[in-house]
Amino acid sequence: MYVVDVELDQIMTCFRMSFANLCSFFLSHYLNDEKMELQTLIQSFFMLSGSITETENERTIRLTRNEKEPEMMEKLVLGLNALNSFGINYINGKRYSFQLSGNN
Repeated sequence: MYVVDVELDQIMTCFRMSFANLCSFFLSHYLNDEKMELQTLIQSFFMLSGSITETENERTIRLTRNEKEPEMMEKLVLGLNALNSFGINYINGKRYSFQLSGNN
């Protein structure tokens, strides 16, 4: 039992560290070297509601703008534009498109 718990902890630590490194990379390379806590990033960006629309060639992820955080939403637009510039394709060939809905 102890061995399984330690192995699970090691796996989860690996995932957590990878996520933290991806967030740091995103902030430094696509949000103009922005500095913020991981908790703030999660609450401001990753917890936004949204919808997914699929067509034959594209999968659009549309996040709902949080009107209470206009500065953070403008930063998010920078990041979404960077993600879109990569031309990310799903395994079935559909292109991903990220958008922020609501008033600008």
